[in-house]
Amino acid sequence: MAKRYQQNQWSKVKEHFREHPYYKLCKTVFGEFQKLCPTMVMTPEQLFVDASLTLDSIIHTGDKLTELCHSLWTEKYNQYRTQDQMTGRPEDTKTEVAMLFYMVMYGVATVNHSHYRGTLQRVLHDCICKFYGIKECLNIEQKLREPVNQHTTEMMAWMAEYFVSARSLTKEIEEVLHPQKPKKPKKPTKADDKTPYVMKYICNDETTRTNRLQRAMILMQNWGWIVEPKKADDFYDFFNGEHRACNLKWIGKPQTILTLLIQSLNELPFFKKQTGASESAIIKNQFGLKSVNYNFERISAEDKNRIALIIVVLDPDVALKALPTKGRGDGFDYSDSVMNAVYKQELHVIKDLNKWYE
Repeated sequence: MAKRYQQNQWSKVKEHFREHPYYKLCKTVFGEFQKLCPTMVMTPEQLFVDASLTLDSIIHTGDKLTELCHSLWTEKYNQYRTQDQMTGRPEDTKTEVAMLFYMVMYGVATVNHSHYRGTLQRVLHDCICKFYGIKECLNIEQKLREPVNQHTTEMMAWMAEYFVSARSLTKEIEEVLHPQKPKKPKKPTKADDKTPYVMKYICNDETTRTNRLQRAMILMQNWGWIVEPKKADDFYDFFNGEHRACNLKWIGKPQTILTLLIQSLNELPFFKKQTGASESAIIKNQFGLKSVNYNFERISAEDKNRIALIIVVLDPDVALKALPTKGRGDGFDYSDSVMNAVYKQELHVIKDLNKWYE
């Protein structure tokens, strides 16, 4: 029995069931048997666990016949001999099985039902007498009578509630001996992550921020990149850093434009990087596109100019009055002369965009 569980597990059983009526009865019965057989290797906690599991089995089936009790004795005797690694005396093992049967018998004796208190108790007692010996039974029962009777009232009260409840000593013991570790929330894999990511645009002045985003939105609509949002706030919220579905629809061709635009903005100092909000995650989860495309050679020089202009429009270091004015019928003038004027100011543009104008 000593090797069945680790010592710390038995300590948990002792601490958890310290005030349990059945555990206290187990300690009393164990103490009397230990006086007769001090060489037993079983402990009160081991007796309590085995007795509880067996008692639960009997209570749930309610029909342990003599043959089943006989097989139970043989099963427990062989189990205990194996667990003791055959080091204990056979007489000690027999005593341990008898002690288990007495504990189960005392348990069914407190059930307020004639089948348990009558038939099953007699079957268990007959089995003990047969395998442990009538003389040994009379001896130990004389010693157990008074100590066990001291627990009768408490045991009857416990069993009256336990017998009709859904509670289970077996389940409770299992939870004590093998507690389940709290499950950590599963981190979504890239394939499972459906977060509608947005971007975090940094512009301290709220009025200026709104004006810049409004200009960018009008440009992207006029260029046929996005469908006009039903609410302007949907477009603004896409840049506020709080992930939510913004109901934006990208219709620009090729879709590679969106990949380059998001990638370019993400690399700018006035956009704060956010965990998980890669261009791939934004494009798939926010815009509902199936894939991203990094084949930037497909993007025309005109569309690259347009991306550069969006960067300039959103750059907080550029005075609003210095931005391109309306013209060319699409909302703003982004002619070569305007773009050259923009670059002469030595504004920050990511390295990939710089290469286009070398």
